[in-house]
Amino acid sequence: MLDATTVMPLTREAAIESATAEASEEDAERAIDYLDALNLAEVRQSDDGFVVVYNPNIWSLDADLSNAALRAEDSTVRDALGGLIEEVSVTPGLAQDLVTSTTVEWIDYAVARGLVHRSLVVTSDEKERAFLFTPHMSRNAFESPSGVDPSGHVRQLIGSMMY
Repeated sequence: MLDATTVMPLTREAAIESATAEASEEDAERAIDYLDALNLAEVRQSDDGFVVVYNPNIWSLDADLSNAALRAEDSTVRDALGGLIEEVSVTPGLAQDLVTSTTVEWIDYAVARGLVHRSLVVTSDEKERAFLFTPHMSRNAFESPSGVDPSGHVRQLIGSMMY
């Protein structure tokens, strides 16, 4: 469950479902409580009544986590977003046009929800290219969240170098 909620925010039901492959539903419920007590998962009710579970050390508080989690209820969506996030986390600064795990529409959705960061590099002759990063960059799941994204300049530098 820690892995699943680190990759992306999930509804409580989807988080439990992700853990039932390894344990019982009761154990999965207990795992949420343990992870919450250790500050490795946060359980928050969204405005529309859904309960969302995510790792607060990875996912920023300003991201639209509830909407992303609700979309991830659909296993096809979860696969598309999860595949994208995993692909980008393996290769920080991955050029958007080189993504193989999903379509541009899902990339745009992930960027809009704060699940993936896009850094646009524009050259002096007006050529531009987008590079993708996950919020995981420069964050440790066991550190206290700062609420500040210190990696913004790093992403821009890496994107420029990759270009």
